[in-house]
Amino acid sequence: MIGALSVRIAGLALQFLLAVMVARALGQTGYGIFASSAAIAAIISAICCFGLPMLLTRDISRNEDPAKVADILRSHFCVGGLLTVGAAIVLAVAMMAAPNLTPILALSACLFSPLVLAQFRQSVALVLKPSAIALAPEQIAAPLLAMVLLVVSGGFSGRTVAAVAGITAAASIVSTLVASPSLLRLALSGSAINATALAQLLSQGLPFFLSQFPRLLFANADILLIGLFLGVKEAGAYALASRIAALASLPLFAVNTACQPLFAASFAKGDMEEGTDLAIAAAFLSLAGSLAAALTVLLAGSTLIGMPTS
Repeated sequence: MIGALSVRIAGLALQFLLAVMVARALGQTGYGIFASSAAIAAIISAICCFGLPMLLTRDISRNEDPAKVADILRSHFCVGGLLTVGAAIVLAVAMMAAPNLTPILALSACLFSPLVLAQFRQSVALVLKPSAIALAPEQIAAPLLAMVLLVVSGGFSGRTVAAVAGITAAASIVSTLVASPSLLRLALSGSAINATALAQLLSQGLPFFLSQFPRLLFANADILLIGLFLGVKEAGAYALASRIAALASLPLFAVNTACQPLFAASFAKGDMEEGTDLAIAAAFLSLAGSLAAALTVLLAGSTLIGMPTS
């Protein structure tokens, strides 16, 4: 559990650093376009997954027969692939219907399919590998690789939004495929899926989709609404501010995750006094860590971020 917690915290920190690098490279307007495209991509990827990654984790954990696992992988990947192709077609139609949105929609088309692939890979890895190893490609490897590619391919001068989106998508795809090189091959070795099985998978994935999608929609709708009503430049400033807020919440996330097993043990023993002391200590630790992170941003924020306002 500690390993998985460390990976998640490191991933949040790396995502913040990557956001700062992208903001420095693109400026406020460019970052607004990138952030809006990423928000649309996240929403589309959730629709394409349709709850299937969680369903895939459940189904694989119930089966040990390699042939059966291959069939499960193939069926889930086929449905995910069909939904991804359908989403790409919808985006293409939307670009023709609304030419003014073409740049953002085109970038979204570049970004959403790697997200779908990464979610399917992670759902399988969480069953077959320790949590820390399963999470590392998306949480650690992908942002690190994207930062390296940004630096070695020319630094921060003369960057276009399309180039940064391409680098981000490439980093995600490479980290996913390197982490699980046999995953696609195993999925392709299963038996073919028919229309009945496809409909059954969609019906089974629907409850998972409905439980996840509203939260993800709310997490990304704010950037889209600000871009729609105030423009992409303001959306860029807001998106980076959200990253900063997430950085300040890292201590809270870490303390909550670390204290969960301690609260469970205290509850199992029926020791309410110990649970109360633990809750008070966790609250003070969260507050102290969040204040330290917030003060760091306030005192060194302009130097750290340094985002051009163009």
